[in-house]
Amino acid sequence: MPLYNETISTEPNANTDNVVFGNKFARFNVTPGIRSHSGDIEIMAEPNTSSLFWKSLLTEGAITGSDPATHPLTASFTKPASLTLDVSLGNQVARIIGFQASEIAPSWNDNECRWKIKGSALKTFLGAEIASISTATVTLKTPVNQPTPATGIVIGDLVTIIKASDGSRQNLTVQTVTTTTVTFTTTPTGVTSGDVLVLRPATPSFALLEPFLWSRTEFRFADTAANALTATHTPLEDGTEFVVSHPFEDDAGAKSSGSFDPSRLVRSQSVDVTFKAKKYFENPLTELRPFQALTSQACVIRMFSGASYEFRLTLNKLYITKGGDKAKITVDEALFYEPEYTPSYHAADGQGFDVKILNAISS
Repeated sequence: MPLYNETISTEPNANTDNVVFGNKFARFNVTPGIRSHSGDIEIMAEPNTSSLFWKSLLTEGAITGSDPATHPLTASFTKPASLTLDVSLGNQVARIIGFQASEIAPSWNDNECRWKIKGSALKTFLGAEIASISTATVTLKTPVNQPTPATGIVIGDLVTIIKASDGSRQNLTVQTVTTTTVTFTTTPTGVTSGDVLVLRPATPSFALLEPFLWSRTEFRFADTAANALTATHTPLEDGTEFVVSHPFEDDAGAKSSGSFDPSRLVRSQSVDVTFKAKKYFENPLTELRPFQALTSQACVIRMFSGASYEFRLTLNKLYITKGGDKAKITVDEALFYEPEYTPSYHAADGQGFDVKILNAISS
């Protein structure tokens, strides 16, 4: 998928011993820590790839229909999906394993939508040093904090061995793999201890649809979610935003015994949504009445792509808890309401919100 920004990094989290040891220097030793793998991704918000990342944040239900296929996503006690991401750096691939999102929000670049995704992973494969070679099999060096250096490599992977002496490269394909060894489909030549094995990029293959556009995004308000689905669109202004979050107890993951990588990504108990609107100030009763009476309303946010594809966020029960009293005043600028909504669970609907993605992927 097309990528705008990616900041997922592996942090070794090394421990430093700052002790009194009869010397003036600041620290006595550095020892391996429990690594963490987290950061942000910004991708094109188009329907087909959207469903992959959203199901790593929420629970995907049964997919129905075909082109468009409907992917329902809800807040559930069932664990969201984990993803493996191969990030091409041009001449090398960084593999991110066991990735799950903790937060997704739209970011608008002119008229085009991008997904800003915050998340964490369980492991990464960034490359490994070769310790020895026997015909078509290399044994990888095992640093103290990486006792299984081949973890993350799979059969069929495209790899490159880079010579430490001159930086020359030799392309190979993985035939078999263990935790510490990799066997290739052909026998490499001239490989010695100290050379480095990395993943190499595959030829990209895209199955993308038109991205979601601000000009095709609609905000529909009504007393209930069912009525909001078909209600008249309320035009909102640039500055309107929503964030869906399913945070981890610790972005670094669970620091369990027996591993230098996190054992699992433990979610907090709650899934939440924040929603802030920016509305042109025309009719004060539109916001003042529900703000003063603390009256609930529903909103369905519909973002369209092509003739039949859609991202749909249903907010079943909203209360204006801030910004509904009056418009903000700045000299020589038009007046806008900027209400902030607090979503609540709706007992009759059995949920506080849900997401539906209509795309061309039916399985």
